[in-house]
Amino acid sequence: MVDTARYPVTNRRTMTPAQVARAGLRAALAGRNEVTLTAGGRMLLLVNRLLPRFVDWGFHRWTLHLHPDAPVLKRRASGS
Repeated sequence: MVDTARYPVTNRRTMTPAQVARAGLRAALAGRNEVTLTAGGRMLLLVNRLLPRFVDWGFHRWTLHLHPDAPVLKRRASGS
């Protein structure tokens, strides 16, 4: 899906794969099951706790915007 998106998400990545791997390893060694890597991610988790339907709606709209030609998304959006 990343390669077919209208919006280039690869340019939005703020961490290298090595940084993500180190953060995941630190979390695993500390016994954590989850790790949030960025301040934006933490903000999204907070908003999702307070307004989960709003976050679902936003991600739905954003996915339709990114992949306007995806047949499976068109069927969902039209309700069939």
